[in-house]
Amino acid sequence: MKRLLKITTKLGSANSVAFIASLVKNKFIAVFLGTSGVGIFAQLNNFLNLLSNLSTLGMQQGVTKFSASCKLDETEEKVDSESILSVALFLVGSIAMVLSAAVIFFNKKISFLIFSDASYGFGIIIVAVSFPFIAFTAIFNYYFKGIGNIGALFKTTILSSIIGLAVSFSLIWLLSIKGLIMQIFTTAFISFSVFYLFYSFFQRGRKKARLFDISGIPGAKTIIRNLLRHGFVIYVSNALLPLSLLIIRSMVIKNFGIEQNGIFQSVLLISAIFVSFPSETLWASYFPDISKDRDPGRQKVLLARFMDFLILIGIPAVTFTILLQNFVIKFLFSSHFVSAASYLPVRLMGDFVYMLAWPIGLIFFANSLFKEVLFFSILWNLLLIGLSALLIKLLGFEGVFIAYLLTCLIILILQWIILRKKTVIAAGNRELLRVILAVISVSMVCFVARERLSPYFYLLPLFIWFCMFFNKFKLNLEAVKLWQKK
Repeated sequence: MKRLLKITTKLGSANSVAFIASLVKNKFIAVFLGTSGVGIFAQLNNFLNLLSNLSTLGMQQGVTKFSASCKLDETEEKVDSESILSVALFLVGSIAMVLSAAVIFFNKKISFLIFSDASYGFGIIIVAVSFPFIAFTAIFNYYFKGIGNIGALFKTTILSSIIGLAVSFSLIWLLSIKGLIMQIFTTAFISFSVFYLFYSFFQRGRKKARLFDISGIPGAKTIIRNLLRHGFVIYVSNALLPLSLLIIRSMVIKNFGIEQNGIFQSVLLISAIFVSFPSETLWASYFPDISKDRDPGRQKVLLARFMDFLILIGIPAVTFTILLQNFVIKFLFSSHFVSAASYLPVRLMGDFVYMLAWPIGLIFFANSLFKEVLFFSILWNLLLIGLSALLIKLLGFEGVFIAYLLTCLIILILQWIILRKKTVIAAGNRELLRVILAVISVSMVCFVARERLSPYFYLLPLFIWFCMFFNKFKLNLEAVKLWQKK
């Protein structure tokens, strides 16, 4: 538990610096270049993210899994983490070069497609030479998570954010719109350079990965096949969510207008920030641990421990976010978005339930149960769209957020049932009781917020939370210590 809290604190601090740097840069662009600058940057940045996601094909999580376990799924043969990194960089580089050449060749047409104006071809070319560095950085990021080098993640994230912000300021100040476009490349290149330099520093005197050369790596074809297979599952899962959000946003605009879509987007952004901190710990600690150790008994201990960790940090996080929601909304947006406070508690409750489903879903992924992973991914998106359409008609705008909560609850229950049937990692009644109590506690927090009761009523769910960990429902630390000794 101490290790998880330490990792969360470190990565949370680093991500906070990165988030603040991004926020400051966006505000500087808005003040210095106005709405046109914000619009140009948003479109180019979205296109950059699309290309980098296409070039990685979801392989990052596979890099984490195989770097942690140093074993391949098909043959269970041993493979060193440097070989995994070399093959991943080779694959990403090959895909990125083809995509980059195509984008440069069709830059005018793409510019017209995105901006309805062919004059932004220079911006498209800059994006084409920038996204490979973003993709390489993502691979190094997940490689560090796989080998458990949290210190490198902490330092590289902070350093690349600060240097990138300083260079972006200078270019925008000196060159205006042209500088705004050029800083896309400098930010991507700085991030890659910082990650690669830290990697070289930590690997000095030892074997290093090669960027575009996989000759001489034993089992390279098997590694490629494993990375692509894992990447496909994650890529399909990640591709469905933006599509679902696009459909739901269309429903919101059609039924309630563009302004309410702005409120919806503000709630989603706060939600994304809320879940980002525990999700980093999930990928940097829990997933490498369960990938490394396939023993069902030990995976059960890890599952119970991470569930307890999510409950330990989740209930206070939801409570204090709701208590400070008006301040958070005004800080991130403006006083015009205060009505988002009416919907944020339900969304945060859904996020909490969603967080509890994460470790179960990753048990399936770590054990290569790809059918289950795809099934839950498709079902989650279909439920979200279907329930949103139904509840918008019945409950109005609030129905969108209740649909999200119900979807997360249904998925958590089904995952729990299938976990018991498909694996021998059967979570016991003790774990189930803690999850039920946690959901009840967060429900109380949301009820107090929605009914605008006295802040003293928040003490009741916090008391239940306290009892869960420090009284008769406390975490069985003896079992964890025994496993750690083994």
